[in-house]
Amino acid sequence: MLLTTAQLQQLSASIIADGSQAANIAAKEDGLMAAWFNQLTSFQVWKTITVISDIQNAVIWSNFTPANPAAGAGQDATNWLLACQGKQFNLQMLLTGYGVSTGMSNIRAGLQDATSLIPSGIAGATKSGGWTAIQLIIQRPATNAEKILATGIGTTASPGDLSWEGVIQNSDVHALMGE
Repeated sequence: MLLTTAQLQQLSASIIADGSQAANIAAKEDGLMAAWFNQLTSFQVWKTITVISDIQNAVIWSNFTPANPAAGAGQDATNWLLACQGKQFNLQMLLTGYGVSTGMSNIRAGLQDATSLIPSGIAGATKSGGWTAIQLIIQRPATNAEKILATGIGTTASPGDLSWEGVIQNSDVHALMGE
């Protein structure tokens, strides 16, 4: 993804403020600066796209099947069954094609809803469909450049959102240094 002028300015200001790259800036070591920008950090971000099979492996499929559908009084049991079925349908819809757009907050909310609080236990007790594991699968560490341009906290509990994703090239370093 191409960098905007504002993003180039933000990266430039950040690498100068960081200080660790001062010698590389002075020596115009564009390759070393690009390598620093592309280095992974501990700042977690949501993946833009997650391969469906990765998510499928984390789903606890058996928890979508009611344990005791006859338990409960009439309408309650029917409501639990329909809720289980609705969550299955939503998950099916999200897991079509090759990848899931997990960089989109509404898609993540849909995955969380479909795999949480499934009323499939005895008398409608809720079970997990694997959201805790899925949440870890749909995130990754950001590079220094991505971290600088990202928003959010950046932890595994609260990953950041990417505003730019990609690899910094030597030509990008030249552009951000005003050359």
